[in-house]
Amino acid sequence: MGAVLIWAQAQKGARSPPRGCLGSRGDRALRASERDAGQCTYVDGHGRRCSARTLLEYHHIEPYALGGPSTFENVCLRCATHNQLEAEEQFGASFMAQKRLFA
Repeated sequence: MGAVLIWAQAQKGARSPPRGCLGSRGDRALRASERDAGQCTYVDGHGRRCSARTLLEYHHIEPYALGGPSTFENVCLRCATHNQLEAEEQFGASFMAQKRLFA
């Protein structure tokens, strides 16, 4: 089920919005989902885009933890795996393992 559909159902109370949904169910989340076509935006070293359309999260391009804004321009969809990969690259695998342990 695509992120846009999940988000639309959340508006009707059927499901929650994708994890990390910018703090609101507003226009920014819908616009980002539509822009990214309800698909993970991660592109590997060979230029292949991830095909995941489930377990999507809003990824902050400039990390929120480092002051990045929750704006349309600073977020994109990532599957949970690629969002975690990006966090480990940014903050280190051991730091993120500790965060998951105590989450």
